[in-house]
Amino acid sequence: MLIFVSQTNIETMNTDEILAKMELIGLTKEGKAISFNQFKKIADAHQYGSRGNKIYIVYYGHPRENMFGFYPPQTTKKESLMIAYQYLLSALEDPFMSEFEFGDIAWGDRGYPISYRKLS
Repeated sequence: MLIFVSQTNIETMNTDEILAKMELIGLTKEGKAISFNQFKKIADAHQYGSRGNKIYIVYYGHPRENMFGFYPPQTTKKESLMIAYQYLLSALEDPFMSEFEFGDIAWGDRGYPISYRKLS
């Protein structure tokens, strides 16, 4: 079970529920990750900070329905998208989906998903 905090409540989801949410918004097709080219066309890399202190958080989905946030380390926008995609691939290969527990990926249904572990 993974625990997610949204603005209105705390949710627990098992791996199958997470996979269903990924399928619903098009991160996966028939349980397999979409291609990197498809991912980068739809993913939205938000820049936070400026100059030398900027980071990119990559969002995929709709913030009021079903959205995943990917939290790569501080790097360029291009590399952030590549790392976010690698997080997706790793999560799909890992039966425990450790990327969620480590704060590399977050899920939300009421606004932008936040991973406080990666921001601290």
